[in-house]
Amino acid sequence: LPILAKIAARCVMRFGRKSVSLLSTDTYRIGALEQLRVFGKILGLPVTALRDADDLASRLAELEKYHVVLIDTAGMGQRDVKMVEQLRVLSDGYKQAQRLLVLSATTSLQTMQDVIHAHSQGKENAIKGAVITKIDEAMSLAPAVDCLIRHELPLLFIGNGQQVPEDLHLADATYLAHRSLQ
Repeated sequence: LPILAKIAARCVMRFGRKSVSLLSTDTYRIGALEQLRVFGKILGLPVTALRDADDLASRLAELEKYHVVLIDTAGMGQRDVKMVEQLRVLSDGYKQAQRLLVLSATTSLQTMQDVIHAHSQGKENAIKGAVITKIDEAMSLAPAVDCLIRHELPLLFIGNGQQVPEDLHLADATYLAHRSLQ
């Protein structure tokens, strides 16, 4: 959840509070919605829970006035059946959604490739970009950078801590190359 909060905070700074809204399909993790609501309250943003694709479609019609609508999904294993259900909710409920994949820099190359493959099913709901988190905990960024290059996924942000929004940064090629070659 902190990545969504960090992105939401950046959007608030860029577009203003009245231009950003938060939605959540995460009904699986205990306390996830409450945590998002706390971040929403701090940022002055509305937070809406979604039950299914029809609920998402009807809510999006109400949210047309917002410049940015961020949808939080539960972080779950790439082989979890519930993940497939969440992807279906997104693709059925809002075909124009642009999906960002959040990957931990501490994850092995093989696992990252498996995650990307699992999330890349179907062209209509393809991943538009990625965010790499936990770069402060990783020995090297080489596996993550290599994986994104192999899958031609643009890297939008890197995250290196828990502070919102300070620990979210735009991807910087020089920094990534330096850290990858260390």
